[in-house]
Amino acid sequence: MKDQTLYFLYEGGDACRDGKYERQTLLTMRCGPTLGAPVFLQETPECQFQFEWVTSAACGVGFAPDPEACVAYDATNEIEYDLSDLRIDLPWTTTYGDRGGGGTFTYSLSVCQPLPSSVACVAQDPGGPGAKIGACLVQNFIGTPNKYPLHFLSIFFIRSHIFLKPTPTYFFHPYPQPRKGW
Repeated sequence: MKDQTLYFLYEGGDACRDGKYERQTLLTMRCGPTLGAPVFLQETPECQFQFEWVTSAACGVGFAPDPEACVAYDATNEIEYDLSDLRIDLPWTTTYGDRGGGGTFTYSLSVCQPLPSSVACVAQDPGGPGAKIGACLVQNFIGTPNKYPLHFLSIFFIRSHIFLKPTPTYFFHPYPQPRKGW
């Protein structure tokens, strides 16, 4: 087993802390013996959600790159990671406990495929194309998410609140696009 770590940084989220920061998500994937599951670690004062996922999918593999494959490529170390084992019918979820009376937060992560419409809630900001993702009711599926760059893959980033319950829910959705030049 190789001691490898992947860092996925999702940028360009909603403004927070009175506009001082934009929300970000850092997903740290470490090589482990099983598929594991993502674990929410914390939200930093700078509005970054931090997750750790110890998974066998983060252990380097040696195969020829395939533009249709669900992979992350570390150009610095020239290692490719096959993330296809992390595809599941329902998104991976992790719940973070009570936040000082604010209730619990549930985070859903879907790897290499869209979030199912049964859990996904996407809103298009009235600011028009390029505007940040806003909030919506879960029964209304309106608009499509904006694309944001990811260090390894192209992704969609979704940050939504569900108002049917007092519990806010955040969705993070990596989705690979065909890569050119490989």
